[in-house]
Parts: sequence; structure tokens; C-alpha cells
Amino acid sequence: MRPVNPALPIEEEVQRRFGFTPRFRPLADYDAVLQRLEAAMPGEGALTDRIERMRRAAATPPDRIEPVFRAAMAECRRRTAARMPLADESVEVQFVDEATTPASAQYLGSGRSVIRISRTIPTDVDRLLQHACHEVYPGHHVHYMAMDRQLYRARGWPEFGVAIDSDPLVPVAEAVAEYGVGLAFPVEERIAFERDVLFPLAGLSMTDEAQWRAYHRARSDLLGASATIARDVLTGALDNEGAEQALIRYRLQTPQAAEHTVRMIRGFGSYLIASDFGWYAVDRTMRGRDPAEQWRLLQRLQREPMLLDDIARLGLLSDRGNVQAIEH
Repeated sequence: MRPVNPALPIEEEVQRRFGFTPRFRPLADYDAVLQRLEAAMPGEGALTDRIERMRRAAATPPDRIEPVFRAAMAECRRRTAARMPLADESVEVQFVDEATTPASAQYLGSGRSVIRISRTIPTDVDRLLQHACHEVYPGHHVHYMAMDRQLYRARGWPEFGVAIDSDPLVPVAEAVAEYGVGLAFPVEERIAFERDVLFPLAGLSMTDEAQWRAYHRARSDLLGASATIARDVLTGALDNEGAEQALIRYRLQTPQAAEHTVRMIRGFGSYLIASDFGWYAVDRTMRGRDPAEQWRLLQRLQREPMLLDDIARLGLLSDRGNVQAIEH
């Protein structure tokens, strides 16, 4: 993936590359969310220290990554198959020594995908579940398969026979994949599955359910912060250390994850901005809808060639003040 074009303002670079104009929010806008999370998340010490301890307690030993991921993927598939038709498809999972990207999906056509999971990047139980949903079911694998069948094969549109990293569909693809995590696993079900199945497979015990609950419920209210941080890295307003501290505070990342995210921003450029804005747009579109309708809309997003502006024009952006976001 090519980095940002230094000759263009970041807003124009994103517009040319992904087809929308980003509107960045100042990081201070998220302070109220963090204050609410601080009050809701039990434990001693600073909020960032509590989150780091919680994540560290879920750290998955390298030799347990494969069984945890495979169990997570199987459950993601089971839940997705109950809502979407899955037939004539296959997924090959490779566990690789990859130091840049923790997880990736490559769609090969004809319902086949290769998923690569890093064994060298530190990970935890919750992230492995997130990768299984994001990369496979109901995420990238299912999305690309739907576009292959509905657009390339059924309609004969050859442009959907290839994918490029600057494709304007990228923000929606990333958003659909990320949103599917919370849709497949509402907070209480996510905690129960991790506690009862995945933690034991990793040789661990979950002892901090209340912390995980508060953490997951706060995440969707922090959408957009990653985009602002990425912009500031790419424009030089933040150096690596400042960006890592911002990611720890505003995206609730551990120091290791924050360091990794900065490397990805440096390598992938405005791709991460597009991804964060995409998730934000889909999240706001889905708010207030019951799960059955959210699954229906997810399928529509997967089988139609939508841009972020198209999502807004669906007429589903909620303007009801009392609705709640899905709990990611």
C-alpha cells in the first residue's frame, strides 16, 4: 500500500484516493468519553494502566494462538451462517512470522480465501476473536465472496474481479469487517464466549469481566480518534512517541499495540484514516436498529458497491436522540 502523497493536503489525498473528504475531530472532543469510561471501569491506577493490565492478563502464548484463533473462527462462522447464506466457500488459515500486520485476508475467487495470522506480533484472546470476525466471518472473506458472486459473476462487472489498495470501496470494506465483530458478538456474549472457551484454550482465566464490559461499551464512542492521530502523524504534527501516547489514551491501546499502529500508519498512509471513518459511518448508520435489521443491512452493504456517501444516503443515519449504539 502506498503512503500518503506529501505534495497534497491530507484531506485532498484522502479524497483522491478513497472518494470522500474527511472531517477530523480534535482529540479533546473524546475526553468526556474517557471520563465516563474511567468512572465505569473498576480497578486501581490510571485508566491506561488498568487497560494495559487487563490486556496483559489476556496475552496469548505464541503456541496457543492457533487453537484460540481456530475456535474463534469456528464460532464466528456458526453465528454468521445463522444470519447469512454460506455455501461453496473455504478458508485456509496460515500462521506466519509477519512483523507488520497482525492479521490479513486475501480473497482468491470462487469463495476461497487465505487468512494470515502473525505469530510474532504480541496478541491477546480478545484480539484473536476480533481478527476471526474481521478477516473471515462476517468480515472480509464473506464480503469479498458476496461481491464476487453478486457483482462480478452475476452481473458481469469486470471491475469487481480485482481489488486495489486505493479502491474507494476500501473504507466500506474495512467498516463492514470491523462492525461485524460487535454484531456477531454483543458485549455479554463476547465476554461469555471468551471466558468459557477462548481463555481456557489459551491456558488463562478471565478474572476482570467488569473491565472488559466497560472497555467494549466505550469503543464505538471513540471512533474517529484514530483518523485524527493518523493525520497528525502523516503531516508531522505528531512524532512516533506522541502518536503512541495518543493511541494509548484515545484508542485504549496497550503500548505495544500503539507502537505497532504507528508503524502501520507510516507504512499504509491514509488507508488507516479511511478505515476509521468507514467504521464511524457504518456505526452511525446502524444505531438504533434491532439486530435482525442490522444483519440485513450488513448484507446489503456487502453485496452492493457502496461508498461512504452512499451509506449516508440510505436514509438510515439515526437522528433519534435516545437510541444506543451497538456494543462493540
